[in-house]
Amino acid sequence: MSTARQRVIAQAEAEKLHKQPRSLLKTFASEVGRETRSFTELSTLQPQDIKLNQNPAILGQFLYKLWQERPDKTKDTLEIDNLSELSSFMNNSNYETKLYLLALGGISRQLFYSNKDRELCVTTALLFEITFIYSKEVEARYKSGGFEPLGLDSLSFIKDEPVSRITVRPNKYWIQALERQPKGKYNGLGLGNVLVTNDSLRELQDRSLMAYKIYCYTASNEPVQKIREANLFKKLGLEDQVKKQGKIRVRKSIASALEELVLWGHILEHSYEDGLYSFTYSDKIVKHKDHLKE
Repeated sequence: MSTARQRVIAQAEAEKLHKQPRSLLKTFASEVGRETRSFTELSTLQPQDIKLNQNPAILGQFLYKLWQERPDKTKDTLEIDNLSELSSFMNNSNYETKLYLLALGGISRQLFYSNKDRELCVTTALLFEITFIYSKEVEARYKSGGFEPLGLDSLSFIKDEPVSRITVRPNKYWIQALERQPKGKYNGLGLGNVLVTNDSLRELQDRSLMAYKIYCYTASNEPVQKIREANLFKKLGLEDQVKKQGKIRVRKSIASALEELVLWGHILEHSYEDGLYSFTYSDKIVKHKDHLKE
């Protein structure tokens, strides 16, 4: 085992770290927004027209962490027999947690990943494959006609009926992010992954929407970054917001979010000049491989 790999393992164990796929971070930077329409309404829309709310996205990051820690690595699914574990983490009810799970596993989204030729690709897929499993008693009641035929009422069934357990499997691109490169370079296939602190997932719940999006975008890249404003708007999925609010207002929102991330300890310094943003993030939350070289 290489010295660099040993250092990564030692730091992960000492600081309680886990991996997050860059594909996940880039997707959430772009896709997360404010979505107030009902799940039934959303099911009739195209993926590019649907935003993912911040709390379901954070739950998705937590599920990915739990999936890495699953006891039986021979299985590619994580089994959770108590929704309260997820609800406690999110500080909400089991009913709300089910809605978050539906948002993660019930609607296809645009995903960013890198193929074997190192080309950046955008595809449409479910973020997670999530299965709700019910007891034999529920099955017996359903078979005996205790429920209306599910059909369009399946959403109410999932939300209202007590669930025995769920199984969770990330999409294949996020699973590949943990696999070794052909040459043994351990940063995952596709866009790879980054190490982040376990505590950061809970702390992200206190971040504003814009700060969350900028965190995801910056964490998916190298610690020192420069990007043109128009390109940043695109990476953060802000084109419609810019049309409605104007560049000046959105620029102020970005500046406020960056200062929020400075106070959190993620951003070390940032600047904006002549349409060019510059960011530098610390190793407090995200442990990029460049930090490990220092």
